[in-house]
Amino acid sequence: MKKNNSLIFLSLLFLAACTSNKQDFATPTIFPSPSATLTSTPSPTSTSTIYPTSTPPAVLITSGDWTHPYVALTFDMCQDPLYPAGYDAAIVDVLQRYNIPATFFMGGDWMRTHPDETKLLASNPNFDAATILAEVERTVRDGSIVIMHGNGRGWHTAEALPLIIDYLHDRGYTLVTVSQLIGLDPLPAAE
Repeated sequence: MKKNNSLIFLSLLFLAACTSNKQDFATPTIFPSPSATLTSTPSPTSTSTIYPTSTPPAVLITSGDWTHPYVALTFDMCQDPLYPAGYDAAIVDVLQRYNIPATFFMGGDWMRTHPDETKLLASNPNFDAATILAEVERTVRDGSIVIMHGNGRGWHTAEALPLIIDYLHDRGYTLVTVSQLIGLDPLPAAE
């Protein structure tokens, strides 16, 4: 894997949101390489985890602070076991070229069928690029979390991504990770 000299941070959260019978997983930040091959692996076994009674309930987060011009780009990496999904390496290329942080949400079944891509990342229904950009332009505001797909089902996502990044930068938004947006990690220094 080539060393990435840019300071791109891809925060990764493994979520089983796309498969109802999987547990959630978290992993550290890794710098991915877009070249990967698909392989198959055995299905993971389920184990139950007992959480202490002091664990707070989950909270649905739909945006960050609306008083600052920060926006987080996210990419869902999920699939149905009957309909395997791919991996859109062009998205990672764009993020690296623009030096943009992003958050990838990877479902358990996608990770099972994409172990190499999962390791690289961890170590909307057929819209064209103009439509994707128009939706961001229509809905973005301070604190927004922009959800996209990086699993090959968002066929025009990589095409729209440079347009979205330019649009957001031109309007004064600073792109951050979800962890930064919701206050878990420090925000970048003002430019």
